[in-house]
Amino acid sequence: MVLTLCDDDVQTLRELLHGYVPELRYEVARTDATELRHVLVTRQKPCERMTNQLRGECAITERRRNAARSSTNEAWGLQKGQ
Repeated sequence: MVLTLCDDDVQTLRELLHGYVPELRYEVARTDATELRHVLVTRQKPCERMTNQLRGECAITERRRNAARSSTNEAWGLQKGQ
């Protein structure tokens, strides 16, 4: 499955996962019930994978924005810092 998200959606999902993953890790660490721990770990792995992918996508998006700004500034004859 491929999911296409706009920049705002990527940021929102990233923020949601940023808050959720640490709570999930905490629950995994303190849960004594084997079956529940398995369910939580099964949920934790894809959440961490998505967090890493979103982190990479945010870095790519930021580089694209910076490149676009730079080329726009060059087109207008502006220098960095102006």
